[in-house]
Amino acid sequence: GSVYRCKSNMNLKKILNTWTDKTLWQTFLLDAGTLVFIMFTFIVCMMILQKTASAMLGVSTSEELQQMLGTSPDRVFGMLEDVTNYLLVVFLTFLLFILLAVFLFTQSRRMVWKIFMPQEKLTFAPWLKMELLLGFLGIGYFCFIILPLLFLGILLPASFKMLLGVVGLIVFFSFTTTAHFVFVQNKKCWSAVGGAFHLIRTRRKKIRTALLYVFGAALVLYGLLLFLPKILLMHEFLYTSVSIALFMIYLSWTRMFL
Repeated sequence: GSVYRCKSNMNLKKILNTWTDKTLWQTFLLDAGTLVFIMFTFIVCMMILQKTASAMLGVSTSEELQQMLGTSPDRVFGMLEDVTNYLLVVFLTFLLFILLAVFLFTQSRRMVWKIFMPQEKLTFAPWLKMELLLGFLGIGYFCFIILPLLFLGILLPASFKMLLGVVGLIVFFSFTTTAHFVFVQNKKCWSAVGGAFHLIRTRRKKIRTALLYVFGAALVLYGLLLFLPKILLMHEFLYTSVSIALFMIYLSWTRMFL
């Protein structure tokens, strides 16, 4: 009993220490800055496409474009070259956006772990390979695990399905955090993924205890987000912004706590 209480007190002390550690807020600001810049870039790209559509096709909204394409075949055929050029602009714009977003995300992960382990030498190219690998693993995890679970629970309440999705995200985030921790030390992508599974298996007791605290904090955050609009009567945009900020703070805390 005394040993259990001692361990519980140590975990609670660790939780309190992470909230007062400046590293938490440094990594959160880096994450938030990256997200804001990527979203800003996306908005700029959409504005460019809207201006391009207006100049090349004489339409300014997607509804007007659909109406134009739904007119007589002769008119559409007469504008075929303009439509083809516009679609090429759309493809190139989104390709550049994706490349920029991948670069910014990879660079931010590199900088985050440089804060955690300043003594390690972290070059960009290996980090890019690591993020692409984790990205493909994340797509597979979502398609073959999360989506089937959501389909199985199709009759469940929407709030429960959302909670299930968040739990799945936390599990994958915890895995990527472990993989990043191993990668920073050995600089090998596949070895880091295998090392993450090995670390989870060999330290499963400690990790299981840590995940219980992580899921407990997630439930507290989930309850807070449910009642936040009722308490503060927030505007929808403000509520969405605050929710994203709180969730990102939570992920930054999870990364430190694990």
